[in-house]
Amino acid sequence: MNQEKIGKFIFECKKAEKITQSELAEKLGVTDWSVSNWENEKNMPDLPLFKSLREILNITINELLSGGKINKDNYQEKLEENIINTINNSNKKLEQKNQLIGLILLLFGFLISTLGLMAFNPDSHFCSFSIIIGMLFSSLGFFKLLNSKSNLKTIISLILFLI
Repeated sequence: MNQEKIGKFIFECKKAEKITQSELAEKLGVTDWSVSNWENEKNMPDLPLFKSLREILNITINELLSGGKINKDNYQEKLEENIINTINNSNKKLEQKNQLIGLILLLFGFLISTLGLMAFNPDSHFCSFSIIIGMLFSSLGFFKLLNSKSNLKTIISLILFLI
């Protein structure tokens, strides 16, 4: 999905339908800023808005995802391409969320272990308990990052885990 093409296409369709940004926003139940951000390629409309956008702008969802009008000859090809791109985009966002969760767990575990060592007597049960809990969180974060596709994040997580 080409965010730039989609934003320009929404702008062009809105103009063709003689709808202002404010009117489109009101019909969709979003803010003017949201519509502006779509048109300026800062982000994409949320999936639940696609049907309403299709109806308001008199376009197909396939055209919306393609960022332009589609002739009947290559409609099926564009549809398949858009489905694949949408799935890839969703997988990419899910991967980024998983990496963030892994990094947060790793750092949180490290923080708990470090604070336990600093706050409690090293011979106390509280110190041991905080280190174990911290290592548990760090391990979960480490394995979450290890399962991600990003090699850089995996290397960073391994270094932090070993420290």
